[in-house]
Formats: sequence, structure tokens, C-alpha cells
Amino acid sequence: MDLDWQLDGGTWPLHESSRFVESGDVRWHVQQLGHGPALLLIHGTGASTHSWRQLAPLLATRWTVFAFDLPGHAFTRGVPPQGLSLEAMSNAAGALLRQMKLQPVLVIGHSAGAAIAARMVFDRQCVPRAIVSLNGALLRVHSRYHLLFSPLAKLLSSNHMAAHLIAWKARDRDAVEHLIESTGSHLDQAGIDL
Repeated sequence: MDLDWQLDGGTWPLHESSRFVESGDVRWHVQQLGHGPALLLIHGTGASTHSWRQLAPLLATRWTVFAFDLPGHAFTRGVPPQGLSLEAMSNAAGALLRQMKLQPVLVIGHSAGAAIAARMVFDRQCVPRAIVSLNGALLRVHSRYHLLFSPLAKLLSSNHMAAHLIAWKARDRDAVEHLIESTGSHLDQAGIDL
């Protein structure tokens, strides 16, 4: 089940700060709030701008906070031309920043968002003064599961039906709570609901 802004946007956290920006093959859901130096928030895999619903307003007292849903997440539609690899996400996010004429002074990334932030700096897509990693997924997984998981993840990311299957499974609250618990994350009930 895809999220639809017309149906779901009115109750989305910080919806009053939302807008949509077309960049390349992607229609990005972007949130902007506050005033001051530019700060970019990048969520992790399987999340969205709702990850920042409590932190963004606090940061907005001193910063102009920008957050977006990554391609394939929440309200952002489309896939970068090179797919959903780390490099492709870096390039697509960099193109969005250039289109918005945004040069963040600070980038905060959670989990895979920290890896995307680091790749963006490596690729010179943005040049912040610092990156803050929150539980960053920065290291390659070295285990026997990696031999199965990596090819499986690549296969699933290339199959558009996989997103529908995962969204269908996400309706099972017990499955969602188990997944969140297995990552070591702690979410309040509103976070689990989202």
C-alpha cells in the first residue's frame, strides 16, 4: 500500500512544512522548518521524515532544517537512474540539493542515512562542516548471512513488487515491533504507528 499525500498527508508529522520538488526522475517529499544555517537530516532505510518529527522542531530554533524522504520511502516517488545503490542515492540527493540551491553546514544521518551522508561528502555532492552519525550503518556486514542477504537485498530492491509486499507485511504490528526491536532501536507508539 503506497502512501498518498491527498489521503495521508494531512496527518503526517510536520505536514505544514512539506512540499514536493521534482529533480531528475524523482519527485521528492521535502520538509523545511526554522531559520539559521542550513542543516540536512537524512533518515535510514525503511523510515522517512517522520523519523525527525521530534528532533526537527528542536533544531529549527537555531537552524533551517531540511529533511526529505529517500526514493522508495513514504511520499517520494521515482527511482534515480542508477537505481537505489549508495552511489545512486548520493547522486540523486546531491542533484536535489543543487536544484534547491542548498549547501548544508551540517548533515545528520541515521543508520543508512549516515552512510548516504558520508557518500555524498566523498562524492562532493555536498561539503558540510561536519556529519553527525546516529547509529550509522557505515560498516559492511561480515557474516555468513551477508553471503545470502546482500544478493537478496539487491534482488528485492530491483523488484517493484517487493515494495508492495513489504508494505503489506508492515500492516502486521507484531512484525513491525519485532523488526524494530531486532535493530536495537526504541520507538514510542506514535513512531511504530507511522
